[in-house]
Amino acid sequence: PLYTATDLGNGKRLPAVIAQVGTVEISSQQFVRDVTISRYNNTQRGLGMTESQIEQAALAQLIREAALKDRAKKEGIVVTDKQVHAFIEAQASQRAAFFAANPEARIEFEALLAGRHLASAAAYDADPETASSIRDAMLATALVSKHVGVRAGLSVRDAYAQSVVAAAVIHIYMTI
Repeated sequence: PLYTATDLGNGKRLPAVIAQVGTVEISSQQFVRDVTISRYNNTQRGLGMTESQIEQAALAQLIREAALKDRAKKEGIVVTDKQVHAFIEAQASQRAAFFAANPEARIEFEALLAGRHLASAAAYDADPETASSIRDAMLATALVSKHVGVRAGLSVRDAYAQSVVAAAVIHIYMTI
């Protein structure tokens, strides 16, 4: 894989594609985004995670998401643009109400936006990366619901997701 000029802020250079899960590629940009958010959460919440733990958790989450997306695609599960945009609109309304009652949460959200070089919540809502992430989450939810039911508990849903990851063909092109 080709290397990018982007690193993790610690000098570590990353291949353009850091992993492939089935037919789904995980880009270095996705990894850097998730590590950046995890670093922020680690600092803000005083979690005490090491840099290696942050990177491992981010990679594990991206692999899980990619495995579910790949399986959903193979099973013909589709989420339409209309569904994604409806979700984004509903999320924006809920976010506005939540921030009105929780100004500290607005400040944290704005800091995360700044980390993604987005100037406002509206820019976040319009960002193609946001739509892509929401679509992937909706695909995963639809897949898990199809196999374990919409009323299944979190542990059952997690167990199914782990079985999908365990069955996936995973290639990782970086070291942590």
